[in-house]
Amino acid sequence: MASKFVLIGDEDKSSQFAIEKVLLESGIDSISTSSGKEVLGIYESDPNRWALIILSCEVSDIDGYETARAIREFEKSNNIAPVNIIGTTDNPDQHFASKTQVAGMNGSIEKPLDKRQLLDMVSRLFSIRKAASLD
Repeated sequence: MASKFVLIGDEDKSSQFAIEKVLLESGIDSISTSSGKEVLGIYESDPNRWALIILSCEVSDIDGYETARAIREFEKSNNIAPVNIIGTTDNPDQHFASKTQVAGMNGSIEKPLDKRQLLDMVSRLFSIRKAASLD
């Protein structure tokens, strides 16, 4: 996993910092941006670099749902194995989890982020990604 990174897309700098800190304490490198367009561009420029994307659903230029759908379309068009995507939100409603699934995300977490929940989900998704790459 040393060569793989987590891409974080969140306009809230304090959320970026909190996620980066949890990941770094677990030995996971990450890169953050505050724009859905930037997440999409960064991912598309080197899709094999990323083990996971943690994406706020409230990013203003392209929301997280649209960004996830665009990533899935790019992967399908280029025959690329799907990266795992976790959606986050400050404003969960009763449909948040289902909306993330419909957008092609692999999981969802409400803010403020619970450190243990984040690490459990990251660990599970890293294991899934690693197993898929062995097939």
